Amino acid sequence: REMAQRRDAHGPVKGSIIVPAYKECPNLKPLTERLFAALKEKNMQAELIVVDDNSRDGSEEAVNELAKTYNVRIIVRTKERGLSSAVLRGFQEAKGDYLVCMDADLQHPPEKVPEMLAALEKHEYALGTRYGDGFNVDKDWPMYRQIMSQGARALARPLTPLSDPMSGFFGLRRSTFERGAASAN
Repeated sequence: REMAQRRDAHGPVKGSIIVPAYKECPNLKPLTERLFAALKEKNMQAELIVVDDNSRDGSEEAVNELAKTYNVRIIVRTKERGLSSAVLRGFQEAKGDYLVCMDADLQHPPEKVPEMLAALEKHEYALGTRYGDGFNVDKDWPMYRQIMSQGARALARPLTPLSDPMSGFFGLRRSTFERGAASAN
């Protein structure tokens, strides 16, 4: 079954990349540039949606400047807070048939987004990992982050065979999201 292509001012949108953010202004320009360079290399069209919890650190201005060149926009939330609600808001606002969530802090390589979008053509969901071939944990991660990550992986091990279920780098089809949202209500 072929999915309908949604369009915006930049043309057809295949995927929507959702980036929940709080005080991530310094990372937004390199994230956007790297992401759209990777998409262009694979001839893919997508939008980037930054969902910001009212950082007041220049993020809104930075994204508005980037929007002059790239298909990026920002949603500034002033009454809501939190990672999961930010992701859900981004998914609700997205125009793409494939939805990808990634962190703004560049721990998830934007260059891998085209692979995730391609995987979603064949699968309902995809999960990125920091522990698979070709990936590694940021060498500058403080020890407490490494311990927290390893601890979360150990706690999840009995529940899932996934190597990095807490990575925060994942994608799913819009239809899968809508089906889940309908059953939650």
